[in-house]
Amino acid sequence: DTDKKAYRRSLYVYWKRTSPHPMMTLFDAPSREASCVQRSRTNTSLQSLGLLNEMQRTEMSRILAERLLDQAGNDTERLDLLFTLLASRKPTERERNACMLLLGSLRERYQDAEADALALLAIGNLPRNEKLDPVEHAAWSLLATTVLASDIALLLY
Repeated sequence: DTDKKAYRRSLYVYWKRTSPHPMMTLFDAPSREASCVQRSRTNTSLQSLGLLNEMQRTEMSRILAERLLDQAGNDTERLDLLFTLLASRKPTERERNACMLLLGSLRERYQDAEADALALLAIGNLPRNEKLDPVEHAAWSLLATTVLASDIALLLY
């Protein structure tokens, strides 16, 4: 699909028997040359780094940021909504402080570099919401990317 359903399901990855997709290897996909009774599980910083730089997740973060900017009126409500959607809970004080500090630095970074914000928002197949301020949209997109690559969004406890 090319509209809002573009990434509704992303289950299919082109897979070669002897050369697995790099992202699958990063997340402990077993070799397909022999059967596997139980997958090994690890948690490494390379996994988060891979998720931070993956195009589909960057676009997903942009769309999530659009939702946050549309549905919540201020930063506190947006952060609460982000954590509710990704972790099914509100952020702790420590998480809230870290996210607000990051959001502030991202706003500063894009304030005088709107072209960079627009370049970030152009990643992916779906068009960006032109009604949103690019600086605010880019800052929330990167914050969403960061939270999506963190343990709260990746691990089930």
